[in-house]
Amino acid sequence: MSNQLSFDALLAPEPPVQRAPCMAPREARKQFIKTFSVIATYHRRLDVFRDFIRLAANELDLARVRSEEGREEAVQICKRYEAVDLQRMQQLFCFLIGAMEGGMDDLLGGIFMELEFGSSSMGQFFTPNEVSRLIAALTLGDHVKELEHRPFITLDEPASGSGGMVIAAAEHLLSKGYNPQHVLYIRCTDIDPLASDMCFIQLALLGLPASVYTGNTLTMKMSRVRHTPIYYANDWSERLSLVDMVTKFKALLNAV
Repeated sequence: MSNQLSFDALLAPEPPVQRAPCMAPREARKQFIKTFSVIATYHRRLDVFRDFIRLAANELDLARVRSEEGREEAVQICKRYEAVDLQRMQQLFCFLIGAMEGGMDDLLGGIFMELEFGSSSMGQFFTPNEVSRLIAALTLGDHVKELEHRPFITLDEPASGSGGMVIAAAEHLLSKGYNPQHVLYIRCTDIDPLASDMCFIQLALLGLPASVYTGNTLTMKMSRVRHTPIYYANDWSERLSLVDMVTKFKALLNAV
């Protein structure tokens, strides 16, 4: 049986859409919005956006893409759309890939605001990229120096939105000569499933090791966690366990 979460499989027998070339985030945003405007005009715009985000997130979630639950969810979403609209959704996915290859940017957060979904979804407003970069530089500050004697640093974002702040932090590390794929572990949480899925998609496509939770940071009640592909590929679970073990051992020695 074909993988029901594969955009290519969902479009059969339509010809596959050619992968978008590397493009600047501004151009990718323009192309994304232009294509999105003609997708499934028989549905509400926010519903179409949410469905696309869920399909893309499931496609990149290595744990969910193999599950029966994930397959069934994708099938139910796709039943609501005509074949041509599913093909256009694949184009949107290609635009995201091209944009992430063109540079680090909170593309989905900018698109969300430009489409004026902020007032329609829990009153959310995502921080502009320029502001995120400034805050990231101020927040990381001397923490970057810790990498001189530590294998990696951890960034915990309790209200991640679409991930603009952590993307800016990764970009800042890159500007300092560090590869964030190797020296930064990201833990993100957002109470809104749409926001956490947007965050997960972008961190996954940027190749950043991250665990993205959907849940309430205050009550610590979580409904889902997604790990980016590089989290599995580079065995971050083992790396985190080792650091935790060393930390507990040091605490034990200090207590003696």
